[in-house]
Amino acid sequence: MLTSYRPLFPGYVFVRVSDDERPGVYAGDRVARLAAVGDQERLWADLRNVRRLLDLGRPVTAEDRLGPGTPVAVRTGPLAGLTGTVVRAASGHKFVVRVDLIQRGVAVVVDRETLGKLG
Repeated sequence: MLTSYRPLFPGYVFVRVSDDERPGVYAGDRVARLAAVGDQERLWADLRNVRRLLDLGRPVTAEDRLGPGTPVAVRTGPLAGLTGTVVRAASGHKFVVRVDLIQRGVAVVVDRETLGKLG
């Protein structure tokens, strides 16, 4: 079982609603505004990738306002096929999976040998 003590993306709740269902989201007076998502499939793909990191059971960190980095793909191991960005850290290489819509991400430390440069 996964236990979270802090939200990865404070201030964000992801919901899939039709135009007719939108007024109901505001009914509880807990939502300030809804952001339209132009590319639903991209958002869901990003969130599935975040879930894959969480399913590893390793510690993860939230990454705010991601800056430019080297795009990579994980070549081996349980994350094989994921693409993301590497951020160097003293404890190893942080592999960051981005959620581009909200300009945030989730990072986990991985072995450098599992990564390959994209492009």
